[in-house]
Amino acid sequence: MSSFVGALFVFSFLFLIYVLPTLHILVSSRSRGGAKFGWILINLVFPILGWGVFLVITQKEKERITQTRYADKISARNRPMFIKNQSPRQHADDIARTLTANS
Repeated sequence: MSSFVGALFVFSFLFLIYVLPTLHILVSSRSRGGAKFGWILINLVFPILGWGVFLVITQKEKERITQTRYADKISARNRPMFIKNQSPRQHADDIARTLTANS
């Protein structure tokens, strides 16, 4: 009976150390594509350290969106007045039309 309890303890420990952090990285929206694969490999080699570094370095999706919106506001504020209400593509089209009209 004690060998069964010992084996159960070992498997539970391995599950907590390897499988749960790896599953968290797999379903997390903090990384995508090849980066997610890299984080899983790092986590399998250095389980607790890799998961801790993953949580510290990567950002939550909500934080990433908030920072992107803030950067958009800053860049919109720094645009010249005559192009504030245009998208960059519309502004590029206007410049192209002006250049071809003057040629």
